[in-house]
Amino acid sequence: MTKLTESSRDNYQVFLEQVSESETVWGICNEQGWAVCASEDYEESTVIPFWSDKKFAENYIKFEWPRYETKEIPLEEFMDNWIHGMDEDNVLAGINWCEQNNDLEIEPLVLLDDLDN
Repeated sequence: MTKLTESSRDNYQVFLEQVSESETVWGICNEQGWAVCASEDYEESTVIPFWSDKKFAENYIKFEWPRYETKEIPLEEFMDNWIHGMDEDNVLAGINWCEQNNDLEIEPLVLLDDLDN
């Protein structure tokens, strides 16, 4: 299994490759909804984190959000619904976060373009 590293750009590439192959994106949620946090890079923006592998999401839950659980999102639904909704709401996507790296925050339409390619 691929591991995440200190390089958020490398982890982004891992995300694109794994999600394209598995056709699955992983998020985390609890009874109140999906995990959302304030952006560290953009004032007054929020971020929803996503992972390319269930194990990556589970590892981050242990590190950051212990009261959450993983939830699978089909790639087609993610691309058709989530990304456009996030763009309309001005919400960024956090990609393959792990405790070793500076968390990557990306605009949804940039992510969509990269997934299409």
